[in-house]
Amino acid sequence: MSDSECITSCTRVPRYITKNDVRTLFEEISLLNEIDGFSKESNKAYLEFETRLDIDFPEKYIEDMVFMQPNLVEPGMKVISRQLTIPTGRIDLLLENEAGEIVILEIKKGFPRDDVVAQVLSYKGDIEDRYPDKNVKTAILCEDCSNRVKNAAKSADMIIYKYGAYFQISA
Repeated sequence: MSDSECITSCTRVPRYITKNDVRTLFEEISLLNEIDGFSKESNKAYLEFETRLDIDFPEKYIEDMVFMQPNLVEPGMKVISRQLTIPTGRIDLLLENEAGEIVILEIKKGFPRDDVVAQVLSYKGDIEDRYPDKNVKTAILCEDCSNRVKNAAKSADMIIYKYGAYFQISA
């Protein structure tokens, strides 16, 4: 491999598995059943496949899931309010963790823009005024985010939670 091919290979954007890729994998797995000696019982062959699927969840669907099951974010998490309108905007979910801290959760579909950290921090002052005796934490729930968002969130002591769908085949 030439130097330029190597650099191109190392710097390309990762590709998520598509529905067509999954279909191809299923076809390949079904072919294994035709191979002599492939049997889970005899332990002559074993296949396990786990990957991240590229599924386009609407933001409201993600919010609905977290609203109904806040422990998905963190064990012991409880919902205080949903779509709470405050002077600086509207908070997707206002939660309380097991330690009694208020958690402002902003949900973003896919990869959030860089300004999401400023958006969530702007909510924090209003919530601190509303709950003066509570520690207020900030968090983002997204599929993934850029290094800029990760660094800004880290500097602001903001938690980044990630969502996704996983598909597993085992025999």
